[in-house]
Amino acid sequence: MKGLLRVWFSVWVERIKAAFRALQSLQDSRGASIIEVLQEDRSVSVMGQLIYMAVTSLDGYVEDQEGHIDWSAPEEELFSFITDLVRPISTYLYGRGMYEAMLYWETAQPTPGQPGSFSSFSDFKSIWLEAQKVVYSRTLESVSSARTRVERDFDAQSVRHLKDTSDHDMTVGGSNLADQAIRLGLVDELRIFVLPVILGGGKNWLPSRVRLDLELLDMRRFPHGSMYLSYRPVSSWVRNPLPAALHGSPGALAISIGRSNEVT
Repeated sequence: MKGLLRVWFSVWVERIKAAFRALQSLQDSRGASIIEVLQEDRSVSVMGQLIYMAVTSLDGYVEDQEGHIDWSAPEEELFSFITDLVRPISTYLYGRGMYEAMLYWETAQPTPGQPGSFSSFSDFKSIWLEAQKVVYSRTLESVSSARTRVERDFDAQSVRHLKDTSDHDMTVGGSNLADQAIRLGLVDELRIFVLPVILGGGKNWLPSRVRLDLELLDMRRFPHGSMYLSYRPVSSWVRNPLPAALHGSPGALAISIGRSNEVT
């Protein structure tokens, strides 16, 4: 039996060697072998991904019925996990409301018992300060944070250009802006942090009347009952139903996005 195994093993070794020699003999258009091509500089452009991250209640709200988000303060382990997730992010895309909420990090100071007292507080603040920020607003006159610019319209072509020319990922923040990004087919990944609370109403984290088939990429449970879930869209999204007369018309997409999600 051992002799047969040795013969079988030696046969497969020779086959692998032969395959490698054949690979070496292959050449690209310049006459360089495939092995040489693979060993050349790998500075290949990698398109950035647009990620929608949200902290929600169990019933899917990012704000309660009064617009409050104090219920969403994360535990220390979850906060540290979020900090690691945003570390590679190069650009944040915000609506006005989310930008104004995140301005806290421009001058944030540690507060006992709050995320500011966590060991990852300074780390998260530094990451946020260093990142580029694009605020989509038609009413915001100026910004008070560094590395920030204002765009008046959320234009699909310009966002795709951002993705195509970036080798780092970006996030879209704010459910209204994310609503538009999802409907335009721009979102590559959805990351949701579900907290153990039911609000009974408020602002939804996802658009209504839109279907996406998703693939689960990752999940994690935290000690106090919070859950992290990451999904990737695997099918084309579906717009809001439109009157038959509008299907295929130039105004159909704008109508399907809806007035409630306009840039403000």
